[in-house]
Amino acid sequence: MRYVRLFETIFLILLTLFFVGCKDKSIDYSSIQRDDQNIGGKLSFNYDSATHVATFGGLGETVEYYDEDIARGFNKAGNRVGIKLIAPSSVKDFSSGSATIGDEKIIGGKFFRQINNEKSREAVFYPLVDENNRKIELKIIWEDGLEEQTYIILIRQETNFAINKI
Repeated sequence: MRYVRLFETIFLILLTLFFVGCKDKSIDYSSIQRDDQNIGGKLSFNYDSATHVATFGGLGETVEYYDEDIARGFNKAGNRVGIKLIAPSSVKDFSSGSATIGDEKIIGGKFFRQINNEKSREAVFYPLVDENNRKIELKIIWEDGLEEQTYIILIRQETNFAINKI
C-alpha cells in the first residue's frame, strides 16, 4: 500500500511537470494602430487582423519626410510612418523581448513607451519607407520564450513620398 501511494505521488508529479513543460508558447496577435502623433502625416490607414497587414496611404496622399532626431528615435532622416501595438495581456517581462524591422534589431524592450517613468504596454515603431521600400516586415518576440509574430507594414503603390526641404 505504501509503494502504491508513493507511485501515485511520483506519477502525479511527473504528469504535472509534463504539462507545465509543454505549455503553449503562442499568444494572440496584437492589432496595429496609428501612433499617437500620426507620424507619416495625413494618411489613410487600415489594419487587417486576419493577415496582420497595416496599410498606409492612397491616391494623392504623401508620406512626410523627417530629419534625423535622436531624441525621437529617428537615427536616420527619411520618410516614416508610425505604428502602435498594445502588448498582449499575458506578456509580463517586456525587457526580455526583441523586435526586428528590416535589418534593424531592437532588443531589451526599448520599443515600449515610457509613461511617468514606467514602461507602458504600448510598443511604438517608426520604420523608414520610400519608393523602393513600401513593404516592411516587423517581427516581434514579446517576451523571451514566446513565439515570434510577424506584422506587415505596407505603403500603397499610388502613395507619394515627400522630399527633404533643404
